[in-house]
Amino acid sequence: MKTFLDDNEVLKFLDKKGDIGVLDEFVSIKQNYYEVMSSIPAFFYSFLPDQPISRNFVQYIRNKSLKSISDHLPTEKDVLDLRNSFDRQQKSSSSLPSLGIKSSNKVMRYQQYMKLREEWPENIRKILSAKLFQKIGGNSSNNIFYESLFSYLLLVSHTGSHINNILGRDVDNSGYISASSFREYVVFYCQDIVFSNDICEFTKAIYDDYVSAICCLIFNVVDPLQTGSISIEILFQQPLYFQLIQFFADKERGESKSIFGQKSIFQLIKEFQYLDENDDGMLDSEDLLSISTIKLTRTFAESLIDAASGEKGPGFDWYVRFRASWDNIGQVWSNSFFFSAFDIRKNGFLSSYEIGFFLKESLKIFELKGHTFPAEPIVSEIFDQFGVDDMKIPKERFVNYVNADQIIKLLGDSNYLCRQMLNCDIDNIPQL
Repeated sequence: MKTFLDDNEVLKFLDKKGDIGVLDEFVSIKQNYYEVMSSIPAFFYSFLPDQPISRNFVQYIRNKSLKSISDHLPTEKDVLDLRNSFDRQQKSSSSLPSLGIKSSNKVMRYQQYMKLREEWPENIRKILSAKLFQKIGGNSSNNIFYESLFSYLLLVSHTGSHINNILGRDVDNSGYISASSFREYVVFYCQDIVFSNDICEFTKAIYDDYVSAICCLIFNVVDPLQTGSISIEILFQQPLYFQLIQFFADKERGESKSIFGQKSIFQLIKEFQYLDENDDGMLDSEDLLSISTIKLTRTFAESLIDAASGEKGPGFDWYVRFRASWDNIGQVWSNSFFFSAFDIRKNGFLSSYEIGFFLKESLKIFELKGHTFPAEPIVSEIFDQFGVDDMKIPKERFVNYVNADQIIKLLGDSNYLCRQMLNCDIDNIPQL
C-alpha cells in the first residue's frame, strides 16, 4: 500500500508491469496537475457548487496578484459558448434523442471533457484540468455530471468579473477600497434583484437599508476597527465575501436563503423598526432590552450604546453589526466588537473592576431571590482562564481567546450566567 502513496514508486511499478496506457495517462495527469497548480488557485478545483469556498484560495492570493488570477479566468460568455459546443457535440454524435433525461443527470466522459478543453483559449483552458475532472467526478474517474461542471465554471466566471469590478474601483492602485466605493459595487450587483413585499413594504428607504446591511456584514468582518476602507487582498481572503459572490451569481437570488438574501435582511430591517419605538432611527438601551431572543443586562446594553455613540450612533448600520457579531460570538471580529463595550476605561485592557461591574447586576438579582454568589471568585476564575497575573486582560488576548464567546455571554447575557449558576433562566429563579 505504501508504494501507491509515492508518485515515483507508482511510475516504477507501472513501467515494470508494462501497462503503458495507464502509465501515459498517469504521467499526463501528474504533469497537468503541477502545471495547473503553478497558475490556477487551488480554490478553483476544490470548490464545488454544493461545498463551501476553499481556503486554499487565500494562500494563492498571497503569492499571486488578483489581476494575474483574473487574466486566467473564463468569462460567462466563454462558459456558455463551451456549453453550447458540448450540446452540439451531443446532438451530432447520436441520432437518438435523450428523452426523459434531466440536464442535471446528463454525464460527460473524460474524452469529451478533454476535447472541450482544447476549444478554450490557452490562457484559460488550464482550469479544465484532470484534477478538476476528478474532483467533480467524485467516486467516478470516467464520468462527471454535465450540470455540475457548468455550474462550477459559471461561478468561476462570476468570480473573475467581481475581481475586475473591485480592482476597477481602486483608481489609485492603493490596494484598498473605501466604504463608499464598496457600496457602489454592491449597488451595481443589486440593481436587477426583484424585491418582494412579503416581509415589509418595499420602498427606496428599504432598498438603501438593504444595500447598507450587505456592506455592514462585509465590513464588520474585514474592517472591525471601522477605518472606512478595506484591503482588497484581505477582502478576497474572506469566505463570507465568496458567499456574497455566490449570492450575486444566483439567478434566483430574489428568493435566496443566503444571509445576503432579502428574506434575511428584511427581517433585520423589520426587527430594527420594531425596536426603534420613537422612529428616530437610533436605538437606546431600553430598545436593546426589548430584544426577545437575548436577555441582555441593563449594564451591558447601556455600555453597548455608549460605545456606539462614538461612531455614527446606534442606528440601523450599528444594529446589523451588533446582530451579526452576537450571532458569531467567538470570531475575532465579533469579540473585538464586544470588547469595546466591556472596555469602560478605553485603555485596551479589561480590569477586575470592569469584569466585576458587568457581573454585579445579575448577581444582585440572584441575591434578591436568596442565592448569594460573591463576585470575587468568578472574577478570579476568568482571569485564571486568560493566564494573566496582573489582573488585566489585553484586547489582543481577549479577542483571540478560544473561549471568548463564553466570557462575553457570562458578562452580558443574564440568562446565560443564570443557567451556569442556577440551571434556569433569570425570570424563573426559585425563591429561597
